[in-house]
Amino acid sequence: MIRPPTEPLVLSSDTLTIPPVELTLDTPEGLRGSFAVSGDVSQLSNDPRLALTARLSPTDLSVLQRIIPKLESSVGQIQGDLRVTGRASAPSVSGVLRATAESVNVRGWPAPLTDLNVEVRATSSALSATGSVGFSGGKIVLDGSLPLRGFSFGCCARTSSRRACGSHRLTA
Repeated sequence: MIRPPTEPLVLSSDTLTIPPVELTLDTPEGLRGSFAVSGDVSQLSNDPRLALTARLSPTDLSVLQRIIPKLESSVGQIQGDLRVTGRASAPSVSGVLRATAESVNVRGWPAPLTDLNVEVRATSSALSATGSVGFSGGKIVLDGSLPLRGFSFGCCARTSSRRACGSHRLTA
């Protein structure tokens, strides 16, 4: 469903200004989420330049149970921002996706994930992720990056640490 903007789209001086337009997904299977798109397209008649933003509203993580079969339950939320800038013929995309959760239960795992806090960032040159999560009395910390070269990946760099307080093994 698209909710009409509260303000009009404006075309003036070869620039299209787009006020926040909210799009909501609500499927019969229970997937729910919404995001808002806004921004400007300048030099519209000749070599358009983009300055657009899409914001994913805080969304309940329980929607993931519909698309990840082993996920039994989750209490938390996911939200993010995406920016598209530059020439329309060669846009630059960047953004961030954040997930926080009190608990995530995965079928077959000996303990739930707790106190999850993960942030994934994308730029025109790299994907990176940082975060931490509790598991079986310990804590796992993640910090990694993956260079991007056009539509290919470079060498992955990662660091992780864990403080184990139990004897459980984690398998996906």
